Amino acid sequence: HFRQQWIRLQDATAIFGQRKKDVLDLLIKAGLEHKLSKRQQQPLFRRGDVEDVFYAQNGEQLSVLGK
Repeated sequence: HFRQQWIRLQDATAIFGQRKKDVLDLLIKAGLEHKLSKRQQQPLFRRGDVEDVFYAQNGEQLSVLGK
């Protein structure tokens, strides 16, 4: 159930290799379910959802480059 794990925005940012604000905007626009961490009120996302958005985005970018 690795995909069901909640990960921090910071970890999602590492997957995308982009700035936190850009990754947050991208994930919210993609309609991802998220919750806020109890202590720091940081957004948390499900790992599988983050990876799906990442692969979808990078798949599209690759096809654009391939034209």
